[in-house]
Amino acid sequence: MADFLSFASFIKFPLKPKIIIKSPLFLKFLIKFRTTNSAGFRTWLIYPHGTNQFTLWHPETHPKPEGTTVEVAAGSSGGPLRITFKGRHEAHLLRIMAPSKPKTVTLDGTALQEGVGWDYDTPGQHLQIRTSQYESGNYEIFALGK
Repeated sequence: MADFLSFASFIKFPLKPKIIIKSPLFLKFLIKFRTTNSAGFRTWLIYPHGTNQFTLWHPETHPKPEGTTVEVAAGSSGGPLRITFKGRHEAHLLRIMAPSKPKTVTLDGTALQEGVGWDYDTPGQHLQIRTSQYESGNYEIFALGK
């Protein structure tokens, strides 16, 4: 139930959990979502469009709260998608909705190797980047289709 409650915090509109749990499609999504070897990693779902940012406050750091801010800037006219992490460093898994496989993915100026640093799921149309350690947290993703 703890996994469901932490996932439910991503939902932007009021829903009753009993209704969601009864939905077979939602359960299928949760099962697929939890089978991505995400144990020990914070999962960020990113739907790139324009420029956005989100700050996650870590409750375990109370009374001196620490946060992690993720800034997303979708490239225009063929420019790269830029994702920047600021604040507290932690292992994370990025699931980025993308209509096509990228040509190159970089983290802090270093190209990540496909199959090791990132994977693309063609049927699900999402890019998955798994990072346990990083210096600055600056990602650039080149040639994502529109």
